[in-house]
Amino acid sequence: MTRIAAMASRRAAASIAATERAATLPNPEPLAGNLGRSIIEVLAGVRDIDNLARWLSDEVYRHLLARTQYESRARRARRLVIRRPNVRHLGTRVQQLTPGIAECVVLLDMGTRVRAVALRLEWQSDRWRATSFHVL
Repeated sequence: MTRIAAMASRRAAASIAATERAATLPNPEPLAGNLGRSIIEVLAGVRDIDNLARWLSDEVYRHLLARTQYESRARRARRLVIRRPNVRHLGTRVQQLTPGIAECVVLLDMGTRVRAVALRLEWQSDRWRATSFHVL
């Protein structure tokens, strides 16, 4: 067997293994919907960030913690009381780029506006974890 044929054979085997692995991974859509709503609640100050630590990468956790502290200081400066946001889940779109990586958009109706939470989920340590998020 030539070297090129051996490389092609290994690539084909890896592709088949990745396809089989993708079929066994759980659907990330329910987690994305819950995580999007929970991130909005953390930023509003009504949910503790530690509740989400299991589903966030370390970098995302630190980013969300810093943003939560900023939002908290802004509320104190304006003397606003913490109110639970009235959030209605409008839908979730998930696109799996490769096995183990999913990009999701969660649409949330906040009453006065509709917000989108974009998430990148990666399969790590036997669970989906958010490795990036943006609130639009």
